[in-house]
Amino acid sequence: MPLKAAAIVSSTTAEKPQKRYPGEAKGFVEEMRFVAMKLHTREQAKEGEKEVEKPEERAVPKWEPSVEGYLRFLVDSKLVYDTLESIVDKAAYPFYAEFKNTGLERSEKLAKDLEWFKEQGYVIPEASSAGASYAQCLKELSEKDPQAFICHFYNIYFAHSAGVE
Repeated sequence: MPLKAAAIVSSTTAEKPQKRYPGEAKGFVEEMRFVAMKLHTREQAKEGEKEVEKPEERAVPKWEPSVEGYLRFLVDSKLVYDTLESIVDKAAYPFYAEFKNTGLERSEKLAKDLEWFKEQGYVIPEASSAGASYAQCLKELSEKDPQAFICHFYNIYFAHSAGVE
């Protein structure tokens, strides 16, 4: 019996992509993307039409990580975790005690990391003013607004644990 073959050609493969305009039947998300991209500058997006008028509108330069920057991050993180763990230990509100010994505590591990860097000859900086003011904010929230404190607590632990494999 002879074998029959058929070729199917899609008409869409021969069509050229057309420039789309707002309101076309491509869906809400695509329409919003089209409009939003036009609000960017040319250096931010190829579809951008906005002129750069202020220095802060320029594209952010590529970030180059450094050991010193990482150390600042570790020091600030340790201060924040020390603060959280201290708040939970002292428990201004009884239900804070439920957050003790969860296995999420980071202060001790961060202290070991910083000690290792120190042994390697790096100078460990003091906590930044941003880290110190955030730690102070956490203390105040823990005493005056427990719901807000729990939100911060959750977000800090969730964000940091979500990034760990």
